[in-house]
Amino acid sequence: MCLMLSRPVPGFQFEISSEALRHYEERAGTGGAQISNMLGRFCVIIDLATMGDLRSYTQLEGGGFIKDNAFNLEQEALRASGVREKERIALYVGKLDDLCQRFSSGTVSLSSPLSRAKALFNWLWKVKPARYKPCGSYLFNEVIDAQTDPNDQTVGNCLGLTLLYNCLLRKMDIMAEALYLEDGFGRGPHVLTFLRIAESPIDVENVLRDGFDYKGHLSNTLRVRWGDRELVADIHLSQGNELFKAGEFAQALKSYNAALHFNPKYEKAYLNRLILIDKMKEEKNGTKGNSTGQGAKDSSDAK
Repeated sequence: MCLMLSRPVPGFQFEISSEALRHYEERAGTGGAQISNMLGRFCVIIDLATMGDLRSYTQLEGGGFIKDNAFNLEQEALRASGVREKERIALYVGKLDDLCQRFSSGTVSLSSPLSRAKALFNWLWKVKPARYKPCGSYLFNEVIDAQTDPNDQTVGNCLGLTLLYNCLLRKMDIMAEALYLEDGFGRGPHVLTFLRIAESPIDVENVLRDGFDYKGHLSNTLRVRWGDRELVADIHLSQGNELFKAGEFAQALKSYNAALHFNPKYEKAYLNRLILIDKMKEEKNGTKGNSTGQGAKDSSDAK
């Protein structure tokens, strides 16, 4: 059994195992509530199932863990989508809150994180039965607008739907990661949600109506787990590709640089940036080199 002690200090959360809690009690000669006060103020106890990717936690003396939670997926995804003003960010965060409220008010109270995650998935599809659009929007603000607008039937592509679902799960205190597939459904790059809140981790295929606990990708040997930063990097890569195709090379370069800032190991962003730089050199010199005929390699926005 593990507990996460969350104190109201921006950027940090403490997860302490039962063994570590006894360790701190023995050393301090005090109870759990006073230990919470030692950490800052009274702490909220959260089930370990909500912690998400344990690889992002660093072990502390005595067996506890600390995680940097300064990275806010919904806000960074909005900024990457071009929404940078505080007022507009607050507007879209409010729309996400409204979605959560609408879901909660129309759903029977469920105790387990898994049942709540499944209920949310089904509710999103019930509200928008045709919500997946191949080559649809990946921009987070557009996805939120489409999900909340009764006149819009489609919402977004695999990246957009995954961003929306993962952010709504966070608002329900359920941590979610993503999976990146180099070739999903035989159509190229693809992303989906990855949950670790059950005894066995499950895939959530956001582009399929019956995609909760989807088994179709389990045999894919090229599955790569993504965190929040990798998802935001994919937004920047997608924008870079669009700008590249439109001939806006300087802006495309900025987008590729941003993608690599959030995901320094993103090989596709490196490759596309190299192709772009060669293209820019050709344009500058009025020559055609090895990059002739090459274009940006697809990100998951194309699916």
